[in-house]
Amino acid sequence: EEGEEPVLFSLKKFIDEAHTDTQAYAALSNDGSILVFACRGTTSIKDWITDLIAARTRWEPHDDLDHAGHGACFDSLFLCCTDHSVRPPMVHLGFYSAFLPLRKHIREQVLPILRDPSRRAALREIIFCGHSLGGALAVQCLAYFLSCLHKEEKTLLQPLLSSGARVTLFTLGAPRVGGPNFLSSVRKDADALHKKPLADHRGDRLRIIR
Repeated sequence: EEGEEPVLFSLKKFIDEAHTDTQAYAALSNDGSILVFACRGTTSIKDWITDLIAARTRWEPHDDLDHAGHGACFDSLFLCCTDHSVRPPMVHLGFYSAFLPLRKHIREQVLPILRDPSRRAALREIIFCGHSLGGALAVQCLAYFLSCLHKEEKTLLQPLLSSGARVTLFTLGAPRVGGPNFLSSVRKDADALHKKPLADHRGDRLRIIR
């Protein structure tokens, strides 16, 4: 806003995962109040190939290693005849494969701030953002972050709630990442954060801006 001092940031980590051609960075404002985890969009032929690998696979970020598994592309074929209500969360295989290397960086660059009382005291907002393919990655980063909060309620979720910090997802031109069961899974984890249905209002603990 007019009259406000600009917020200055310092780069914490530039991420370049060559085997998936995934780039991102983590940056922290100089006063420690805003943490940004930004994902790069489509810029290379390998990225375009990632965009085109549209088969669906299971959303299992806490179980998978650095790839979705050799049989991942057959998941949608095996599950197409099952009842929708019992299907696991499913996501775009290409986007998921590009996202998987980012998990360790979320664990190393984002989660430790919530575990450190002195750094957490200054924190006011965590932002996941990206454009195009980067938007799809940012959605998955948010989903993974929320699932980590859900798994570690005492060491992550409760400290975040007590800090009053807000979580924001900002995407531009992001393609669809997953099906309705993936969205339901994200909503379930998000409900623990702000205790009400997922919405986009300035006062909410979680903001979704697309």
